Amino acid sequence: MKGKSFLIFTFLMLIPMFIFSANKGDILITEVAPIDGGGVSPAWVEIQNVSGASINVKNMRLGDLDSTPDPVFVDVDATLADGDIAIIHLADSVTPDETDATGDTNSNGYWDFYSAEPDLTNTKDEVVLQNNDQTYIDAMVYWNGSAAWNVTDPGVIVAAGEWDTDQSSGAVVYNGSSECMKRSNTTDNDNKSDWTAEANGSATPGTGNIGYVAGGDTTPPEVSSTIPVNGASGVVPSQDIIIDFNEEMADTSTLGITIAPSPGGESYLWSIDTKTLTISHNDFTYSNTYTVILDKMLVTDLAGNTLAWSAAVTDSGGDTFTFTFTTGNYGDGTGTAIAYPGKVALN
Repeated sequence: MKGKSFLIFTFLMLIPMFIFSANKGDILITEVAPIDGGGVSPAWVEIQNVSGASINVKNMRLGDLDSTPDPVFVDVDATLADGDIAIIHLADSVTPDETDATGDTNSNGYWDFYSAEPDLTNTKDEVVLQNNDQTYIDAMVYWNGSAAWNVTDPGVIVAAGEWDTDQSSGAVVYNGSSECMKRSNTTDNDNKSDWTAEANGSATPGTGNIGYVAGGDTTPPEVSSTIPVNGASGVVPSQDIIIDFNEEMADTSTLGITIAPSPGGESYLWSIDTKTLTISHNDFTYSNTYTVILDKMLVTDLAGNTLAWSAAVTDSGGDTFTFTFTTGNYGDGTGTAIAYPGKVALN
């Protein structure tokens, strides 16, 4: 961040003399525009309260880790209700903040806070959201794909458990001159899979782009059981694949469920309550191993929460969970004669 200083916000509870410290994930960084975006300029950062409770905002740290903080206070007495969004406008020391006393002065439907903090760099930087005691709430790392890389600051975020790697390969990559970055889901995986790049003109400041519903379902779904079970052997080649989830799922989740190798002829059928998915297919071959792959970002519940790990599946790393099984041998009583027809006597 230019100027190598921190935006400072401190979040207080509406209880006299008590300082509120947000927990990890209570407030998420949801969109970052290092130059401008969505018709709003200059640089800005969007945050959203996803805690399930109201938070009165006063003096939270928002910035990068380039140097010892040079405090720039934005003294904002504003209560963000569950689901409320705020835009922190950078490089603006003139426009007054919106507060509980003033309300939404420009009637745009979200909070606007302003800081004299210089713009973000458009090459490589990190954005961290902290309590005033520097405990972490959220963080992200971005890179334009060509600037010199230094692991020092990303390493601090990794050590705090807010990002998964200090290498450039793990940064959110975007075009520094024409793109912004947008969080794509409510599940905070602390890696680049949470983010997508977008053209500056497609930025959506203040619109709640992660699909969070205030007071709604924020619990990620899980796989309750599978048929065949993970690691099963001797599976009949005609066996349908059945996946039970612990809550109602979006029917589009089938876009993220595949079989490898594919037997062909896959057909997906949800139960009425969309908790159970049955996959029919052409017969598997004998003595072969198959893996059902679930893309954790595409398999979601009705609220858009992405799939979480459970004991019924294997965490394969990256963005997938899997379960694997092996079909039986021909003639061992576990299959049919479809794949290997018996000899027919000739007259």
